[in-house]
Amino acid sequence: MKRVNLGKLSIEELLARYTELAMAREQAERFGRKADENRHIEAIWAVEAELKSRPGDRRFELARLLDHSNRQVQVQAACTVSRFAPALARPTLEVIVKTGLAPYSYQARERLMFMDGEFSLPL
Repeated sequence: MKRVNLGKLSIEELLARYTELAMAREQAERFGRKADENRHIEAIWAVEAELKSRPGDRRFELARLLDHSNRQVQVQAACTVSRFAPALARPTLEVIVKTGLAPYSYQARERLMFMDGEFSLPL
């Protein structure tokens, strides 16, 4: 995946980039390419940071991806949205858990457990 100057991208382009990265992460995970998966995760975080840096913190735009056709895009967006709008993300996370499809359901369950105070992430 080539480097992109995120600061020059529109909100629509950032959402498209986020979607592309989430799907690339899914492929890397599926084929056991951990280094690629980690690179995609870091790039996803960079998109999130860019959205946050925009006037008014535009991370809420990721909520538009909660009903995306790709489960990895859904769970990635829901996990991010849950940090600042948990009530908005919860229904998507709950639906993903109910599917029982790994690894999506595992990621969603972990996020719900964290949101419910059932475990905490190390500092």
